[in-house]
Amino acid sequence: MEKKKNKILVYGTGAVGGFFGGKLALNPENDVRFIARSNYTHLNAKGLKVKSVDGDFHIKKVKAHKSPSNAKFIPELVILAMKSYDTDDAIAKLKKVVDKDTYFLSLQNGLMNYEKLVKAFGRKRVIRGFCYVGSEMLANGIIKHSSNGIIIIGESPGISSKVIDRFHNIFTSCNIKTRIAEDIVHDIWVKYMWNCIYNVLCMIIGKNTDSLFSNKTSEAFVRDLYKELASVAKGYGVKLTPKDELSVIDRVIKTGPFKPSTLQDREKGKTLEYETFTGDILRFASKKKVSVPINTVLYSLLKAIDS
Repeated sequence: MEKKKNKILVYGTGAVGGFFGGKLALNPENDVRFIARSNYTHLNAKGLKVKSVDGDFHIKKVKAHKSPSNAKFIPELVILAMKSYDTDDAIAKLKKVVDKDTYFLSLQNGLMNYEKLVKAFGRKRVIRGFCYVGSEMLANGIIKHSSNGIIIIGESPGISSKVIDRFHNIFTSCNIKTRIAEDIVHDIWVKYMWNCIYNVLCMIIGKNTDSLFSNKTSEAFVRDLYKELASVAKGYGVKLTPKDELSVIDRVIKTGPFKPSTLQDREKGKTLEYETFTGDILRFASKKKVSVPINTVLYSLLKAIDS
């Protein structure tokens, strides 16, 4: 009797979804479907290629679709990897194809996608998590993976350790580095602060992360921005430590040049995701009456760039 396959739907086949989804698809124990609105025909015809620092791979037979309804597939797990501004549309389409046993994991940027999924599908079906990966779309169906490649998941209200362990095992069986966080809310905020610094600043200046640390003045600005973001996190009960600042700033200095996704989007003329970062920070700060003068100025610059 043939072993039942893990049914996984990867919503968004860009640099993140394509990388992790590709690794999942390499394992014959998984039945992986990809939602790729603009390039699904190319993926089905040419496959998915990943040029990785850990070793290149090529998925020759890709099951890609324009919309979840085209997949005719009830997934056990939906991995959301599209831009945050597409989440509402994705949820509306997913409601038509999932059932009560489907779980959801967002690897998207930002904090609000989790809340939107919980509102739509219930707290017992949404796994809280995020990822670190340095990847970029070189062309249709071709991804360059340059660094990291880890998924972090954790227990949250409604989700049992059994569910977390199950998907942890699926990911690790596909050679995806996966960590179960002791405090997933804390860790997500640290990643969010990383995004609010590097995705925003690199997009504004049009340069990689190393440019931010090329002189003492800009490095001091980065550290001041970190402190302001930390004050917002504190307002939401997140306890940060000196180790977190090392993780967000000093580790990036040691890692070397990195091109965040929002800079990639600006270079390609795509819609910019800054509302998920600086826009939400202003809204979070307002609710807790936290002063955020740096982010206020950054938001004005972002609006000017986007106008």
